[in-house]
Amino acid sequence: MATADDLVDEWWLDKVNVKAKKKSKPHHDQSIVEDSSKCHSKEGQLEELCTALRLTEDDTDDLMITVDSFVSTDIGDFNTCLAQAIPKWTKWLSRLHLPASPIVLVISSSAVRGIQLNREAAEFRDACLTAKLFSKHMKLPEQKAFLESHIVPFAVGTPNRISKLLELGVLKLKKCRLVVVDWYWRDKKMRRITGVPEVHQDLTLLLKEIVLPWMRSHNMKLFLY
Repeated sequence: MATADDLVDEWWLDKVNVKAKKKSKPHHDQSIVEDSSKCHSKEGQLEELCTALRLTEDDTDDLMITVDSFVSTDIGDFNTCLAQAIPKWTKWLSRLHLPASPIVLVISSSAVRGIQLNREAAEFRDACLTAKLFSKHMKLPEQKAFLESHIVPFAVGTPNRISKLLELGVLKLKKCRLVVVDWYWRDKKMRRITGVPEVHQDLTLLLKEIVLPWMRSHNMKLFLY
């Protein structure tokens, strides 16, 4: 059985828009940022999250979500932002012995974008194993078998597949220290992750029902990249 890292990133993309891969640009070249000074600030992230998820003041109080629930970084490439967002990465990496519980979990709007982010994080990740949590990459039983038998410090996936794996108890947040949402990147139709209706719905459920409640009582931070 093939494992997540045995497969070339584009094994399922060979016949789908190959030219688009050659024209891919860095994250911030594809983004439209209304106020760049707010993008990676804790206050800006809290405001963005509350607006997108329609969180009221009572909701944030119940979930105990404050500016300190977020990490702030300088605006830069993904490697730089990750290094600033989780400075103890190397320490936690050396202590990780639990399968299926990544230290960093990255949420992307699509498998294609997730693969791109995984590549952009190559310097930060170094040689650690990545769990690629997309419906096109592996079927659920295969992902279950892979996660249960591998230590995966870094994971990237779409909201729907991540939610399913968490609900099944296959993917765990016990060792997770940082959840990254690919928030400001825009696709060819100029839509952010919150601008794609079906993805926005899955993301909202994932954050409101699983991630934010978990953060309330665990040492885990959120980063809107």
